Amino acid sequence: MKRHWSEYTTKNLKCWSPAFDYSYVYDKYKTPMEKNYRLTLQHKNKIECNTIKKLYNKYEVKTFFEKWGLNVPQLYYYTNIERDIKHILSFHKEYVAKPAHMSESDGVFINDTDYEKVNEYLNNSLKKSPRITEPNMMKETEKGMLVEEYIKFDYEFKVFVLYGCPIVGDIRNGSKEWHRVGMIDKENEFFNWDKEYEICKHIAKDLRIDFFRIDFFYSKKEDKFYAGEMAFRPSTVLGEEIDTYILDKWKKMVSI
Repeated sequence: MKRHWSEYTTKNLKCWSPAFDYSYVYDKYKTPMEKNYRLTLQHKNKIECNTIKKLYNKYEVKTFFEKWGLNVPQLYYYTNIERDIKHILSFHKEYVAKPAHMSESDGVFINDTDYEKVNEYLNNSLKKSPRITEPNMMKETEKGMLVEEYIKFDYEFKVFVLYGCPIVGDIRNGSKEWHRVGMIDKENEFFNWDKEYEICKHIAKDLRIDFFRIDFFYSKKEDKFYAGEMAFRPSTVLGEEIDTYILDKWKKMVSI
């Protein structure tokens, strides 16, 4: 029987060690601590920062990942103004098309053959903003739409980075919490992600940020990771034990 998402524990999460201290974090990212993880994360909605605003755009973050040596799906097309993209969609057949400025699963089309529908939706999305509950910087990022390579992947992999070091990897065989197959550390039974682990650390140090998430896709056939997006107010439901585990270590870093 598949375990419920709340049943995953921290017993195998042993590799986390902070790469820097509270004083190294930029003031704009320092997060007031609350009584629980969810309330603490709400403060991340209020970050005001041009760097984060830029990285909420899916085209800009793709360029950012490439700079750090991470694999990304090939970009077929990007625009920040209304364009007829039906010919782009029909040419590639297999593709992912989505707004560049919306929440991670909003308006995503995969290999859809109704090109008229996809074209209309994405062009209309340029007049829309993310959900009201999303962070301020996502609401202010450049609006756009992109078409990129469709990757046949086996796992979605969400990496949470605290004080410059990955603290938990959420591995799934689908996009929802009930698709979760494990909460893993650097050493695990699924794959070797030493390269991605180290790059996550370098990105955290470069941004001088206390907490964020990077999303990957993993193909067993290629034995390859593809970086997808970043989240600076991760809304992922991890379960009470993992929430508490992260918050306790987060609070300790603030108090040192």
